[in-house]
Amino acid sequence: MTDISLFNLARQDGVTTASGIVKELGAQWPPPPAVSMRSLIRCRPNFQWTNYERTQSANPLSLCTPHNVADLVGIVRNAEANGRQVHAVGSG
Repeated sequence: MTDISLFNLARQDGVTTASGIVKELGAQWPPPPAVSMRSLIRCRPNFQWTNYERTQSANPLSLCTPHNVADLVGIVRNAEANGRQVHAVGSG
């Protein structure tokens, strides 16, 4: 078995760029952007909240970050079903 470079292998398939190689393999190009784990987490239990100036803090049962109206509706309905209250915090 002989060693073959990636470039030579690509040339045999008729492609000459990295994107061509990736597309030949059936993958997406350009690759999707990195995803922050923080953006995937909708509700974090037992979260200690502190304001920017660190003059106020709270220990809510959970801290939820809705990404759209459907998320917000789900959070409120879940709280209502469990006899809990929702308090909005934000900047502005």
